[in-house]
Amino acid sequence: MATTQTPQSVPKSLYEKKLGKISKEIEERNKQIRDYSREEHKLEVACVTLIAESSKMYEVIKDFNKELKNLTKKAVGDKLRENRQKIEIIGRQKNWLSTNSIQLQTEKTKLIHMDMCRTLVKKNENEKKIEKKQLVKKSSVESSKKFLNEIKNNLPEEIVSYIGKFIPVTVRIQLLESHVDFTKLTKYISNSPERKKFLEKVCNCPEYTDSMSNIQRKRHMISNTSNNPYYSPDWYISFRSKGDIQMMFQYAILTFKSLNPEHAFKVMKTLCILFDPTKNYRYNANYSQKVGNYSL
Repeated sequence: MATTQTPQSVPKSLYEKKLGKISKEIEERNKQIRDYSREEHKLEVACVTLIAESSKMYEVIKDFNKELKNLTKKAVGDKLRENRQKIEIIGRQKNWLSTNSIQLQTEKTKLIHMDMCRTLVKKNENEKKIEKKQLVKKSSVESSKKFLNEIKNNLPEEIVSYIGKFIPVTVRIQLLESHVDFTKLTKYISNSPERKKFLEKVCNCPEYTDSMSNIQRKRHMISNTSNNPYYSPDWYISFRSKGDIQMMFQYAILTFKSLNPEHAFKVMKTLCILFDPTKNYRYNANYSQKVGNYSL
């Protein structure tokens, strides 16, 4: 029969040993509990901080959305305002073009006409240079012409005039151009009222205008019909450049020669009588009256 041990029967050293072990375990458990408590406190602090940061972030996002909404409204308003301004500008341009389209087309037509005239005058000048070079090479022909000119100069004017009637008008024009440089002549008188007065007589004569269209007549005929000595063709009003005016003056003579050589010769001869290539003419009332009354 087994016997039970009472605390009194257990040795004191063993009891103390077990008690120390239990105390140690309790202390470790308490340490773990304290560690857990610290970690839990840290987590609580972190959660509170995170909640606070989240609240701040929410406010920031809210403000950002509000500002973005305002910016979007402003951008849309600016874009609408810009589009309205563009539409207004385009409308003004359309109105301007509709009002000035005819004038712009007329100016374009005038520029094209000026280029055509300039080309024709340049071509004529080049042909004259080629002819002059060819004449220089033909020394025998030049000698013959010089001899004939000497004979002609010694003959009375009545005989020369009578003989001239049997010479073709194209030859007479060539002879006249060989003695007078019309390019130089038009250069000297390009700014004179007398030249405008002379053009009035040329550009209004039927021999010059009969073969032209209505548009061509408007370009070449005189626009000012008053008694002012400063008469000028339509092209003179449109183009103020001295070079263009001089070129158009040469073109008028060149066109006149092709339209009516006989009458062109009379005009060119009158021009040689009225203007001296060595002089630069200025406005003179008496001389203008003389030019205005000459007979073609």
